[in-house]
Amino acid sequence: MRTVTHAVLARLTLLLTLLPACDGGAPDGPCDPATSACVLAHDFGLQTLESGQEADDLCQSWTLGNETELWVSSVRFENDGGYHHSNWFFVPDDTFELPDGGWQCGDHDFAELTAAILGGVLYAQSTQTELETQQFGPAVAVRIPPRSRVIGSTHLLNVGDATLTTGLRMTLETLPPGELAVKLAPFRLTYYDLHLPPGARSEFSADCDIDPAHRDVTGLPLDLTLHYLLPHFHYDATGFQVSLLGGARDGEVLHRTSGYADPVWGKAFLEPVDLAAAGATGFSFSCTYDNPREQVVGWGNRDGEMCMLLGFADTAIAFDASVNHGAGAVTDVTDGVTHASGPCTVLGLPFDQTKEGGR
Repeated sequence: MRTVTHAVLARLTLLLTLLPACDGGAPDGPCDPATSACVLAHDFGLQTLESGQEADDLCQSWTLGNETELWVSSVRFENDGGYHHSNWFFVPDDTFELPDGGWQCGDHDFAELTAAILGGVLYAQSTQTELETQQFGPAVAVRIPPRSRVIGSTHLLNVGDATLTTGLRMTLETLPPGELAVKLAPFRLTYYDLHLPPGARSEFSADCDIDPAHRDVTGLPLDLTLHYLLPHFHYDATGFQVSLLGGARDGEVLHRTSGYADPVWGKAFLEPVDLAAAGATGFSFSCTYDNPREQVVGWGNRDGEMCMLLGFADTAIAFDASVNHGAGAVTDVTDGVTHASGPCTVLGLPFDQTKEGGR
């Protein structure tokens, strides 16, 4: 079991006792998200896995029933085990109109990129986490449009010897618009072209220049203030690092973890980092691994590895930056560590903070 929380978890717990709650979505009584801070809670029910069973195409949905926009300042994710990883989005509630609960993603043509474009990104679960809180700084939030549905693309895995029945619960804390100062847009950095050499250590790194994509979308130089970072990797990871790219502070480390052994992966920047003021044009990032197996390990679920991060920033674009499959190459081997790198491709899209929801 992994427990990943932030110091603000105590604050969230206090709020849960003080604020009126909306169970299942629609505002109840005095809890009006247009004028008050609210807590919305949902139980996604139970899933059962036989010993060794893997379920990597299970979507789970929660129709919020919100008639007004929600400004989400924190997401609390809790499960009873077996949730290897999950990515969470919001979409208009007149799309993927299915009963709340679990359904097969592929049967209904659900795709993460489609969900991100239709609505947006809400949260990503760290590997094997049973309790995690994504908490932004004061007056900072992600907007969910009116009449939206939350959908999680979940990956379950039972590595135990017995049948596992596990539950999943999610809690959203919202800010009233009058207390809002910063509206966040999502971004992602990914190194897909992983080839961990057997029985050896390795490092995969990339420089992602975001400025050209920002200019293409907005016509202006990069304007981005960083508020949150969450890296993602699996069991062989021994380190993750993300730094500023370019400018007088080039190479300044923004976030570093010691890989899977680190008890806390996400980082909220209570002093946000203004990349334009720093003269930076993007991010550099790297993942390090120690592969104990006798075969090469590539990108993938279960026995595969990953190297990515989800970020939230105050910026006009959402972007996806990646070293794609086949694009990387080994650059050197130093002190027994294989180093690889590759070009970073950046896809940028305008991010609309007034996007409409469902019917």
